[in-house]
Amino acid sequence: MGGAVKSARLFGTKVKCMITVTKIGGKEILLNEDAIESAYETPDTVIVMTNGHTYIVMETVNEIIEKTLEYRQRASKKRLGRD
Repeated sequence: MGGAVKSARLFGTKVKCMITVTKIGGKEILLNEDAIESAYETPDTVIVMTNGHTYIVMETVNEIIEKTLEYRQRASKKRLGRD
């Protein structure tokens, strides 16, 4: 489990609608996958959030899409009681 997830749990934060990404420099952060407005490679991957914040991350756009799909599948199973 990544450091960002551990930190969120330490402070009692519910980790939902979040994916873990790694900023340039190695720091893991959690992002609300529903708040991602766009992501593109320049060649670095840049994520633009709906609040205007931008993040340069080590994951590729395809990896971000995979993480988002995996999260949504897990959330869907949980809602249906199949976890």
